[in-house]
Amino acid sequence: MRICIVAEGCYPYVVGGVSSWIHSMIKIFPEYQFVVLAIVANRSLRGKFVYDLPENVVEVHELYLEDADWRPKELKRAARLKLNEREYAALRSLLMNQNVDWDTLFSFFGEKEFSLNELLMGEDFFRAVQECYTVRYAGAVFSDFLWTMRSMYLPLFLTLGMRLPRADVYHCVATGYAGVLGSMAAGCVLTLVYSLLSKTYNVLSIHVLARHYMVLLGMGAVASVLGILGDLFASAVKRQAGIKDYGTIFPGHGGILDRFDSVMFIAPFVSIAVRYFFYLL
Repeated sequence: MRICIVAEGCYPYVVGGVSSWIHSMIKIFPEYQFVVLAIVANRSLRGKFVYDLPENVVEVHELYLEDADWRPKELKRAARLKLNEREYAALRSLLMNQNVDWDTLFSFFGEKEFSLNELLMGEDFFRAVQECYTVRYAGAVFSDFLWTMRSMYLPLFLTLGMRLPRADVYHCVATGYAGVLGSMAAGCVLTLVYSLLSKTYNVLSIHVLARHYMVLLGMGAVASVLGILGDLFASAVKRQAGIKDYGTIFPGHGGILDRFDSVMFIAPFVSIAVRYFFYLL
């Protein structure tokens, strides 16, 4: 089996929890071939790996979100790019964020040969941006809005034009804002469940009142974000110190401190919040 790992801003260029997890997973399955599709900022990071790639990593592809137009010169000198009606409607739906026609966009960027400069500086993109500006952002300065849209959509267009490597399975290792929201929701629910169970089995030494449950929900949400910040802080310390792991007790997991880094910010917050809301108020 051939597995493509899509990693953004992490493996194999920087050390950290996500990178260590990817590296460990690849090593655990030596019978499978792995292809790494790495999304990075620009070509300054090209080939600068901080991990020794396992033997079952057969290919590494790099996607640069800030890059030049590397199309052939004869293509750049070709006739001006002109979108057909369906392609223009798909581009407009993307800029307007209304019923985006992804099928047409994938086909357009994946199969058609053209210069991205020609698209972004062309008449069709200008007209689509103009419509978006008129409908939603007429109060802004149009020249600023136009160049902002060009700079915003260049990384997306570079991504859409990327030729995906051949694989049987594709796995995107990314959580983003959805992961943060999910973490907050889980933190609220689990905190509330724990408080209910604690009250039932008399684990807590304090009397939990009805108003405390709203406080507990808020504590769960804040603690979830603090846990993420604790993990980022621990990773930042490792990068500043130029080390890959805090120790060797848990190889491939960043060291033993990586098992507790989320608690570094949560523990003092919970201690202060419980003392204030449950004992002092």
